[in-house]
Amino acid sequence: MDIYSEVRLPEVFFFEHPLGLILGRAKYGNNFFAMQGCTVGGNKGIYPIIGENVKMFSDSKVLGNSNIGDNVLISANSYIKDTDIPRNSIVFGQSPNLIIKNRK
Repeated sequence: MDIYSEVRLPEVFFFEHPLGLILGRAKYGNNFFAMQGCTVGGNKGIYPIIGENVKMFSDSKVLGNSNIGDNVLISANSYIKDTDIPRNSIVFGQSPNLIIKNRK
């Protein structure tokens, strides 16, 4: 697990099997959840903003100028780069061909 010293984790966060987890200088909302192999990183010095109650499933990645809304599920192996994801969504696939569905 690799977390940069400048990272400010929220008051409440969860890691499950964090082997291979890399967290960069993003802004993290409360109840952030990440599983093994997840990456949050920058692109050209810009880092994501991650809302509250966001869950990253195994091997998913969020990079660069991405804004992830509240209550978002990022499915396993998804790759989000420089993309805004609306709140209450489920995300599948790879940027720029992401599939975003409303989460009921």
